[in-house]
Amino acid sequence: MIDAIAFIWSVTKHSTRVEYMADRRSRDAVALNLLVLGEGARSLSAETRAMAPDVQWPVLTSIRNRIAHEYRSFDHSIAWSIATERLPGLQERLTLLLEQINPADPSL
Repeated sequence: MIDAIAFIWSVTKHSTRVEYMADRRSRDAVALNLLVLGEGARSLSAETRAMAPDVQWPVLTSIRNRIAHEYRSFDHSIAWSIATERLPGLQERLTLLLEQINPADPSL
């Protein structure tokens, strides 16, 4: 999940919203990694999700479902907003969660 966020950031950090929206490869890359992020959130145990009640787990899985099942009508401006406004904080929170789960090796 952290890798997906890092990849999304690498795609969007040097782009403007207009550039992102005009670039299908960037949109597809971000959408795929949001799907990966949502799939990861969906596969976490309830106990693990409970360790981070401030993370909006249902939102992550909902975005995953929208991308997976309604891709043709998916609004990529939503993906841009998520990537630029919400993911930096989420990456920090997931890193802390990972350290709680496995303090011996936080790089997993």
